Amino acid sequence: MDIESEVVDGITFDYLFHYPGNYNIRKLDNSIYAGINLVGTLHDNVFGGRLKSDGTYRIVDFTVIEAPFENSGNQIMCDLSSMGKVFNNLQSTLLQAKGVLKGLRFTNSTIPIDIFEGCTVLNSIEGFFANEYITNNGQEYIFP
Repeated sequence: MDIESEVVDGITFDYLFHYPGNYNIRKLDNSIYAGINLVGTLHDNVFGGRLKSDGTYRIVDFTVIEAPFENSGNQIMCDLSSMGKVFNNLQSTLLQAKGVLKGLRFTNSTIPIDIFEGCTVLNSIEGFFANEYITNNGQEYIFP
């Protein structure tokens, strides 16, 4: 299944986790795309980092994101350096981001300094970078 996206004013929007109306789902885990081969590229708005607000689709206010791409075929490309503020729309609700990068293939493995910026209630990033070949271009990364 191709990742559906749209370019508006130079910003690419992915619609993997955008839903019409309000949903009371709070946990996103690895069962959502299990057995479905996702093909394409992720962008920084996949979890609402940048949200096109047309009133029709909105991002769910997840409190836990746990390895959502782990069982999706390992064909999703991701430029990690462009994923700063990926959790921007979840800053006040996201408690745990576990293994979020599992199952992605990186075209650039530099960790953006602002990847967790503003996530004031985030208390666990267990396995966030686990088993991923992330070099950070040889630079030391210090979590803010």
